[in-house]
Amino acid sequence: QTSAVVRVIRKGHLIGEFKRSLAPDAPLVETVRVPRGCSLKDLTVEVTNQDGQGLIRFAGPELQTAKRVGSAKEPLPPAEIAGSEELYLTGLHLEQYRHATRKPEDYWREGCRRDADDSRCHTALGRWHIRRGEFVSAEKHLRAAIRRLTRLNANPADGEAHYQLGRCLRFQASGHVGRGLSPTVGRKARPTTEPLLVQAREAFAKAAWNLAWAAASHHAIAEIDCTRGAWESALDHLDRGLRLNTDNLRARDLKALVLRRLGREEDAATLIDETIALDPLDWWARWLHGDSLACDTQVR
Repeated sequence: QTSAVVRVIRKGHLIGEFKRSLAPDAPLVETVRVPRGCSLKDLTVEVTNQDGQGLIRFAGPELQTAKRVGSAKEPLPPAEIAGSEELYLTGLHLEQYRHATRKPEDYWREGCRRDADDSRCHTALGRWHIRRGEFVSAEKHLRAAIRRLTRLNANPADGEAHYQLGRCLRFQASGHVGRGLSPTVGRKARPTTEPLLVQAREAFAKAAWNLAWAAASHHAIAEIDCTRGAWESALDHLDRGLRLNTDNLRARDLKALVLRRLGREEDAATLIDETIALDPLDWWARWLHGDSLACDTQVR
């Protein structure tokens, strides 16, 4: 920020004022004398532009003694937990926060042992197997979850099981079977990958019925459409997803590619410029803009 005004105030009285052109490589470093007995809570620092428009303000906090935080406790073993919901939630907690002596899958498996059709535990296990590259096992659990979820309602309130099934089928269609397994292990042979992609697209479409999974599902459908060269359909689903998640950089960049495929170069260029303005660190957008890839290998 050029020509910034920095003021240091103590209890409503100005005790320091500095005018500088500030930048990341040109910070303001000054010493201000304060009256004896002055504490951090008495001070306020304000930064404005030349017109007096506030940019940032810091007020010294009044320190309070923190409450004592109890030490973390490991959950009970799965067999000692009474309810299936608690089993599911315990596994969910362990999935979020790794634990030295407890594994989330043990709790979900116990939930499925007590109720063979528990949709929550089957969905969680399906997601867990996908992360491990065990797609055949993942599909088994996800289809079990969907059977329970759709027993009374063809459009379940939670779309995660369908979304994860779509991911699982798409991985298999791409030849990523995992753990050295054949795509036909535990199932009838599939002669081509096309039926898998069709099933994956259908699963994503069902998941899109649920708002929580709609943006991600439309994005996934658009990716599948791109592999088939269905550019108009891909653009339609990207637009649907971006209406729900406008900051999805991957969807914005994919849309720019699709617009180019449709010969809409000017629209693509406008979208790329808007994306770079939204996030200058988006290297995909910068590459589409024609910039050289100056990022590291991992980002590439």
